[in-house]
Amino acid sequence: MILDTCYFIDAQRKPAVVEGISQLLNDQRLCTTVITCGELAAGFSSQHSHQVGVITMGVAIVGIDEAVAMTYGAIRRNLRSRGLIIGENDLWIAAIALTYDLPIVTRNTNEFSRVEGVEVVTY
Repeated sequence: MILDTCYFIDAQRKPAVVEGISQLLNDQRLCTTVITCGELAAGFSSQHSHQVGVITMGVAIVGIDEAVAMTYGAIRRNLRSRGLIIGENDLWIAAIALTYDLPIVTRNTNEFSRVEGVEVVTY
């Protein structure tokens, strides 16, 4: 399961929000994306950027490779043809999810629900 950026933010700021999904996550292989790491890093001042590693500790980080890039292109074409384009970062996260057949744990259902084939686990 891919933990989206909002999951990490909610876990830090409002632990009760993500409490309900913790049982489900305990039995799953958890990861996040380099995109989420970048989004988290953007939220910290330069002297606190090391916090990204602390927040994501114990979670595998999935990157972008050629297969993900090809999936990204296909999703982008599909969304553009339907007039349903989403934010670039969410598009990359969705491409990673589809490429590796992983559900996304998020409360951002508005963006990810537009991408055909992406499984969204909300909390």
